[in-house]
Parts: sequence; structure tokens; C-alpha cells
Amino acid sequence: MVNEQYQKQETITRIMQMFKAQKDLPSIQLPNFFTEAEYKKLKSSVLKLKYKKIYDPLKYKMQLASVPSKLVSDDVLKFISMVLGKKVAKLNFQCMHFEH
Repeated sequence: MVNEQYQKQETITRIMQMFKAQKDLPSIQLPNFFTEAEYKKLKSSVLKLKYKKIYDPLKYKMQLASVPSKLVSDDVLKFISMVLGKKVAKLNFQCMHFEH
């Protein structure tokens, strides 16, 4: 579940304005976006994912895992849709763990 502060229309409007103001590479940081309970659930699920090792000696060494769509709540889809101003029906997430 998305934290209550990010469900208020005035907050969403401000976030939308900040996001759209950045023309080159729009991005925003949202501290405490999830409730504590949701964060713990997500953290536990992410730690249990099956990671695939990917290695290119000249570029990177990392582990990659796809996040199942069931981990993305309807609240998150609704929030992103509101910020972008268009309906988002599905998202694809990946977890990456970079190494030295």
C-alpha cells in the first residue's frame, strides 16, 4: 500500500508538476513511499527472487531478477497513472545488484 501522504490529491498534483518540469530525464524521489508493512513485504519478496548472474569483464558484474507483477499493487499503478496523466495497466520491474 502506498503511504497516505502520497494518496492526497494536492501531493499528487505537486509531484506531477515537479515530474513534468524536468524535460530531459523526468524523475522524482519519494521517501517513505510505501507503508512500513508493505515495505517489509516487498523487501522479503525481493530477497527471495531468483537472480541470474551477468558478467562482462569490460563493463559490469551484476545479478538480475524479474519482479513478478503480483508484487506491484493496484495503488502503485494508480499513483503512476495519476502522475503521468495516462492509464498504466502493467509495469515490468527488474531488480539489479551490481558488484565490483
